[in-house]
Amino acid sequence: MNVLHLPSWYPDLRDTRLDGVFFREFAVGLAAHHPDCTVHVASWGHGDRELSSATLRTWLRRPVLAPLALPARRVLAPNLIEHREPAWTWRYDVARGNVEGVTAAMRRLLARLRGEGVRVDLMHAQVAFPAGRVAMTLSAETGIPFVLTEHMGPFPFVAFRRGERVSDDILAPIRAARRVWAVSRALADDVQRLTRSVPVGRRASCASARSCPPRGRRTCCTPSRRPVWGPRRVCA
Repeated sequence: MNVLHLPSWYPDLRDTRLDGVFFREFAVGLAAHHPDCTVHVASWGHGDRELSSATLRTWLRRPVLAPLALPARRVLAPNLIEHREPAWTWRYDVARGNVEGVTAAMRRLLARLRGEGVRVDLMHAQVAFPAGRVAMTLSAETGIPFVLTEHMGPFPFVAFRRGERVSDDILAPIRAARRVWAVSRALADDVQRLTRSVPVGRRASCASARSCPPRGRRTCCTPSRRPVWGPRRVCA
């Protein structure tokens, strides 16, 4: 099974910024626990192609006049590969942060993977925007199902709200996803309230020994503690 992992935030491939490092850790953990699943992590130039004050501060700390040549792919494990297909991004309130450019970059990545003989079975978007919006568009074009995990807190970020009205760039991916998870009970409640009762699975933290799955068992925990046996069951 091939999963295309679409993180809205991710460490830049020079490892000078740690934004979204937990998304990399998630991909590493998924690949380690599911050797039958190949995880393809998509980067559209997180950090190095982002026009923001954070990028400027990083550059001022470590000025680089000539951009480093970054690989199009980096193999982290036999079943974990980072792919880079760059696109410029910026603040959402200016032309929606160039989400169309990001979508075009991910469209090229899918074409590249098909050319290499890789058939993507599932897309997993982390955060409704931009990753969820990108996954929704690509899913409509290709028929590849996508699931979404929401992390925004407070939900949604100020840029996506006008009073109680939530931007369609947030609502549409949440409503279109095959499955939606939130990383806390409070966030799940906010998502359900603001998206008009869209079903949300609430991830358990598995913080205690009692709630953790036995060693070797491929289990995804939910607060009801009902097991979902591996990523293949996500689209069941």
